[in-house]
Amino acid sequence: MGLADAYWNLIEMIGIAIELHVGHGLCVWVAYAERTGRPLNPNGLLAILGMVFLYLHWEVMRKTAWPGTTKPGEKLYSDEVGSMASAVIAFAMIAGASGLYLWLTRGWLFLLPLGMAVINLTLFFKNRRPRALSGRLAARSYFAFLFVMLMCAFTLGVG
Repeated sequence: MGLADAYWNLIEMIGIAIELHVGHGLCVWVAYAERTGRPLNPNGLLAILGMVFLYLHWEVMRKTAWPGTTKPGEKLYSDEVGSMASAVIAFAMIAGASGLYLWLTRGWLFLLPLGMAVINLTLFFKNRRPRALSGRLAARSYFAFLFVMLMCAFTLGVG
């Protein structure tokens, strides 16, 4: 399986999850506009793109491992592009999501999941443990991001 095949497989396999993130984002975006009586703000599309980046971070990082630490037959992105490149791609996704939300909210809270992602990337390169660790690291960043979204909803006076 070549690099192009691996990423085409990525698109096919995670299509449903991305559709759920986009669909959820669209529902919240439209519901917010209806509730407040305001027109749809184009920045809502950037917020949805940030959610897609967040999901791609989790998807790529959880399927990233060091050679020799996986079970036979596992299909990983790191097998196609290498462990370092795969981890950096996953980090770029969370950095993109955090950057978009930092710009959209004009607050500092989205530095927290970005900081968590830096720690996770450092641990991934330092420890070189089995694949299960990369999934836990990705989940930490993912849930930290969602937690900060919730905190922003309460502290930044959305609505």
